[in-house]
Amino acid sequence: MMEHPFPITRYSVIEDIKSDVPLRQRKALETVIQVYWKPVYMYIRMKWNREDESAKDLTQSFFTVALEKEYLTGFDFGKAKFRTYLRVCIDRFVANELKAASRVKRGGKIEIQPFDFQSAESEYLSELNKSTLSPEELFEQEWLRQFFSNAIDSFKQQCISEDKELLFEAFQRYDLHESSTESRPSYMELADALNVSESVITNTLHAARKRFRQILIASLREITASETEFREEAQILFGRFE
Repeated sequence: MMEHPFPITRYSVIEDIKSDVPLRQRKALETVIQVYWKPVYMYIRMKWNREDESAKDLTQSFFTVALEKEYLTGFDFGKAKFRTYLRVCIDRFVANELKAASRVKRGGKIEIQPFDFQSAESEYLSELNKSTLSPEELFEQEWLRQFFSNAIDSFKQQCISEDKELLFEAFQRYDLHESSTESRPSYMELADALNVSESVITNTLHAARKRFRQILIASLREITASETEFREEAQILFGRFE
């Protein structure tokens, strides 16, 4: 029997946003924040034409409100993708904040993770100088970039914890090679650099790609609200990046 390309078992933090268990809901929202804070910041910068300090305050305030007031629990799985709903929430929130002139950092009882706004601003300015993306397109692009970045970090941490550094090192040097001045190494060159045989590199890269795909699938399931949305996103993602 042919193995199904996407395992059926799923866990979705988007579903947990609506959970009646506070700790479970909080963890779900923290996962959403980890994936979406940078796309939200860049979206606010461009869509609402805000300066960086204003965009920082609005981003922090939006996610603080999301935690304090269950801002995202009204999401209806059957009506739209979660990212579409999230953008609607952002637009409503920013419009209300600007109208009320209440752009202040909310302390409250809720603490959210610190955001690396310096890197986000640098990436935003770089993107602004080289592309003509709409705010919505930029949001989608940055979500995808952050999604892959988080998956790569997860893969790295798994390899370290399992004493399989070679798995990530080979994957990083070959599959993640992005140098504009140096060409991607051949399997033989990579084997020499890592002091292993070429056959070891072949097997290692095969195993690394399989593991990374599993991480991507699990991560995508976490942040999609339904099986239909997951499959739509997976077809786009794996069709583009396999």
